[in-house]
Amino acid sequence: TATWAVFGFLRAMLEMIKTRKPECLAVSFDLPGATFRDDMYEKYKSHRPPMPDDLQSQLPLIREVVERFGIPIYTLAGFEADDVIGSIAKRAARNGQTVYILTGDQDTMQLVEEHIRVLTPQSGVDGLVEYGPDTVLERYGVTPEQFIDYKALIGDTSDNIPGVPGIGPKTAVKLLEQFQTVDNLVANIDKVKPDRIRDLIANNLELLRLSHTLSAIITDVEVDFDQAKCKLTPPPDIQALRDLLARLEFNTLLRELPETLKHFGVMDGAAPAATPDAEGPAGEGPGDSDALWFDFQADSTPAARPPTLNMTIVTDPADLPDLVRRLAQGPFAIDTETTNVRALQADLVGISLALSPEPGATTTDKLDSYYLPVGHALPTDTVAQLPLEATLAALRPVLEDPTIGKIGHNLKYDINVFSRYGIHLRGVADDSMIADYILDPERAHGLKEAALGQLGYTMTPITALIGTGVKAITMDKVLTEPPPGYAAADAAVTFELSHLERTKIGEMGLLDLYENIELPLVVVLAHMEQHGVALDVEHLRRLSKQLAEQIGALEQKVCLLVGREFNLNSPKQLSVVLFEDLQLPTAGIKKNPSGGFSTDAAMLEKLAPKHEAVRMILEYRQLTKLKSTYADSLPELIHPVTKRLHTSLNQTVAATGRLSSTDPNLQNIPVKSELGREIRRAFVAGNPDGVLMSADYSQIELRLLAHYSEDPAFLEAFRQGEDIHRRTAAEIFGMNPEQVTSDLRRIAKTVNFGIAYGQTAFGLAQTLNVPQKEVATIIERFRTRYPRVQQFVTQMIAFAKENGFVTTLTGRRRFLPDAMSPNRNLRELAERMAVNTPLQGTAADIIKMAMIQVHDRLPKSGLSARMILQVHDELVFELPKDEIEPLKALIRPIMEGVMQLKVPLQVDINTAANWMEAK
Repeated sequence: TATWAVFGFLRAMLEMIKTRKPECLAVSFDLPGATFRDDMYEKYKSHRPPMPDDLQSQLPLIREVVERFGIPIYTLAGFEADDVIGSIAKRAARNGQTVYILTGDQDTMQLVEEHIRVLTPQSGVDGLVEYGPDTVLERYGVTPEQFIDYKALIGDTSDNIPGVPGIGPKTAVKLLEQFQTVDNLVANIDKVKPDRIRDLIANNLELLRLSHTLSAIITDVEVDFDQAKCKLTPPPDIQALRDLLARLEFNTLLRELPETLKHFGVMDGAAPAATPDAEGPAGEGPGDSDALWFDFQADSTPAARPPTLNMTIVTDPADLPDLVRRLAQGPFAIDTETTNVRALQADLVGISLALSPEPGATTTDKLDSYYLPVGHALPTDTVAQLPLEATLAALRPVLEDPTIGKIGHNLKYDINVFSRYGIHLRGVADDSMIADYILDPERAHGLKEAALGQLGYTMTPITALIGTGVKAITMDKVLTEPPPGYAAADAAVTFELSHLERTKIGEMGLLDLYENIELPLVVVLAHMEQHGVALDVEHLRRLSKQLAEQIGALEQKVCLLVGREFNLNSPKQLSVVLFEDLQLPTAGIKKNPSGGFSTDAAMLEKLAPKHEAVRMILEYRQLTKLKSTYADSLPELIHPVTKRLHTSLNQTVAATGRLSSTDPNLQNIPVKSELGREIRRAFVAGNPDGVLMSADYSQIELRLLAHYSEDPAFLEAFRQGEDIHRRTAAEIFGMNPEQVTSDLRRIAKTVNFGIAYGQTAFGLAQTLNVPQKEVATIIERFRTRYPRVQQFVTQMIAFAKENGFVTTLTGRRRFLPDAMSPNRNLRELAERMAVNTPLQGTAADIIKMAMIQVHDRLPKSGLSARMILQVHDELVFELPKDEIEPLKALIRPIMEGVMQLKVPLQVDINTAANWMEAK
């Protein structure tokens, strides 16, 4: 069942409650059946198509959510919700109360006054947009008092209110500026100029009067309204509310529920839920205190009940041999508690382990969980701890044994932590974070989120132990009493979660993707992160100085150009300069939450052709980002011991299957500008006799487009080794390939990739900076020359609409529920994803498979070369100069032969002293 409308309604309502903090709240819905407006005008709303089924089915759910929160609902037969809302709002305003109306209907602008404000959720803007009298005037050009007259003149196509044919918003605003009201306008009809407008109004006075009546919200209907019942009080059944949110899979809202309920007077969050049993020998652990660490919501998931958890804190080294013997029977879940989110700078604080009491079992009816404290910074008279070195020495054989299965949630982190102590964790059997990502790549994959969504467990966030912000402490400073329960729950939930997720992955037919691509890749990425990459810090310092000079010069030029000094980094000041001082057009410019015009990058791109200052500001922002994000920040990220940069390579972020990176984000380093490329120059080999090698798949997504579409012209071009962009230019512009100019090739390249990325004619026109009509002609020629490509596009969109997802060649799924959304913007975005995901996702799978094979072959080859980076379709290696040819001979056949397509894969390999020149 679709839930997007329920989520949007609830998110907007809770945002209003959080930000405006109302004392009272009521909701009104339209009732089925006719209203007085239908009786007055039979064509009223008659042209509207039937409500889509996936929206209609959500209306009862929206009402149920409102009722679960205990919010009263007011309706009145024969009237619309706007009439009910208007009557309640005006009554409260007359009593001096401030009223906020949350709605998506612009008709309510007529209700705005000193004490009544309208809040609207707006696409592309965080939070809610608030309309007061000034904002209405700024947005529509008329006052709230004139809004009915304004609607009467222009009509409303959504409600089929006719208005005066031929009168548009601009004309209506001018008329109301001159005559103030429709009544005054009609009384002075002879003064209306030009004659054409006067005649339009004079010939349609009846329609004007009808439209005025239809547009007016009735503000004095008899509503049986009891304000006392509208006060925000605790919901009647908090557990039922939690169950409903869990059933709808609103995991984010469920996590935020305790904070939300504070606005309803529930100061301790949600009602307590049933907790899992805990048992253990006296003196061995905190008994049932693990109830503090996760709650089980009965009936919220398919799980019948949580496992019985027997938790032990191991503080005596003499107990380690028995524990090791237990672990050797495997598999077991493992989780580390440390002092740092950056694994390669983290010190071990504790190790938690969980396994079934039955040797080798993966069933989860009962679990034994252990916590090994090894690094708490505590006084000597507190609870005993295990000696770190002796503990790791005892655990090393089982941790390094590849035949003993290890289960984790983000095991790459634990692998890297243990690597700091010389332990090579082997035997990756399951990673519940990776599994959760395969099941649905769009959702959050943290352990707390996965446990809530899959098992119905609400786990204690780590901030409950270490705090937040500047007052946060590291885990080693936390007393030993809480961490064992917290950590043991992590390991136990990971064990149970992985068992459930593996079953689901098998049911979806994705075990091959999980076991042969994603799980082996965990170790590959860990080893790449451990090795890191060297940086030329002096080059970055010189570049930072150069950027600072250019930024300062640009700042002066912009201020001179606009005629005054201002802070270019202040969106508010910039908005004033652009839209008040320079009077740049505001058509199509979004509003920000405070009501001003947005100056984000997308809006500035729209304005760039209008004024040189805007183009300079865009350049200013690009340079400041290069300086702050890369030139200044990269040296700060260098590891204090290794003196190298260790980026984090992430498997569970991009929904297409692509890898991403953080600290730093290497994917976002600009490569089109000269200065952007200079950032790459700073990535160098660590040894004087070393070099970097770049192995980059050539046009892999277009090759996949040829494979999927089986278009003869595309297939032939790649099989013959032709320049595909030159070939496309020749096809769509009707000339021989040798006649194609560089500009025509550039256009063809943009079109080729635009089709692969599902780009629209509008998007391509913006990219090419040519008229949309001209681009539409080019696209039509493309479709004529490559009909099978267009057929592929159509088939992918149809598949997404029918199945709700698309797949890559390896079976990876991306769910696209918005492919059937009634919201055009959401639907078209999903359609673009339906076309691009099979291409980009399969490209991601191909390079992952190549990485696994290269990682396996390199140690056996005798070469000292190391794979150090992966960005988009490119692998980067560090190697001695004398290994250049042997490494090429090793990686080329692997990368080009890792998957057999209907066209050959091609890899471009280059070598240089730095990454920029190697590329």
